Amino acid sequence: LGWWRIANAKMAEAIRSVSVAKGYDPRRYPLVAFGGAAAQHA
Repeated sequence: LGWWRIANAKMAEAIRSVSVAKGYDPRRYPLVAFGGAAAQHA
């Protein structure tokens, strides 16, 4: 599914840029998905 890959890539990019800007290395932390659409992206 193309839309799913694009959505996941955009979310990962946003999480990465915000984390790095705050001085966190996203590779050191687990990502916990929750909410109504969490199962689609986990």
